[in-house]
Amino acid sequence: MYALTHRTFGIEIEAKGLSHTEVVNLLRNAGFNADRAYYSDHTTTAGKWKVKPDASVQNGFEVVSPILSGEQGIEDVRKVMNLLDTNGAIVDRECGLHVHWGVSDWDLKKFQSLYKWYAKFEQAIDSILAPSRRANASQWARGYSAGTINHASITDFFQRIKGARNLNQLRQIVGGGSYNRYTKLNMEAFWAHRTIEFRQHQGTLNADKCEHWIRLTGGMVAQADMGIRIQNWGNHDAADQKFKFDYMIERMVSKNHSIPTSTSRFLRKRYAAFHAA
Repeated sequence: MYALTHRTFGIEIEAKGLSHTEVVNLLRNAGFNADRAYYSDHTTTAGKWKVKPDASVQNGFEVVSPILSGEQGIEDVRKVMNLLDTNGAIVDRECGLHVHWGVSDWDLKKFQSLYKWYAKFEQAIDSILAPSRRANASQWARGYSAGTINHASITDFFQRIKGARNLNQLRQIVGGGSYNRYTKLNMEAFWAHRTIEFRQHQGTLNADKCEHWIRLTGGMVAQADMGIRIQNWGNHDAADQKFKFDYMIERMVSKNHSIPTSTSRFLRKRYAAFHAA
């Protein structure tokens, strides 16, 4: 998979049901370097997992990974997910799962490519996530569908992305006219951490869901990295959700294998489960 071999990533797991000390001890007993941190601590320490409060999760916690890479990074994430899941942690609608990809070398063109991809396929991405995370349902991950980020339609938003002349102008367009990080795809992370943050996924302690979300978001980053063009079907609002989903998955599997076939199979099963007649 292109992104796992070319870029670093990190995750933030929001959950409840355990104290911060209990989570730290779980991680340490499993061999991870872990410690508690303040909410305001946004630093990264090599190899250290941090457990901290989160403003959006009452009486909960957030587990923040160190910078990860490759299949070993995926394996570490799965271990942490399973530790939490089997030792009393829970998630609810307040919780989310955030994935960061390191893009310190990106220029305007790469960001435009990624945002055009997300604008084009937002409905398809919505279709494999919980209803609480679709469209504009979450205040912590606002969508780009009509009327949500100061635009009349997805087509209008797409054209505004294309028209941005510099990173700061794009930053305001995708933030709805302000420097807003509470969107599905958070560009503010670039200024804070030199990453792009995918905020849309609902809270989960399921290692499979987490792994394939990481791989899917990495596939989107890879599409932008490689400058792969997407089909122009005219009105970006027009194509139906199933067409967009199928096209997105086929494109990511066939073009430089930006997601593996295992992720394609998993996502197709998710789509079928959510949209069974």
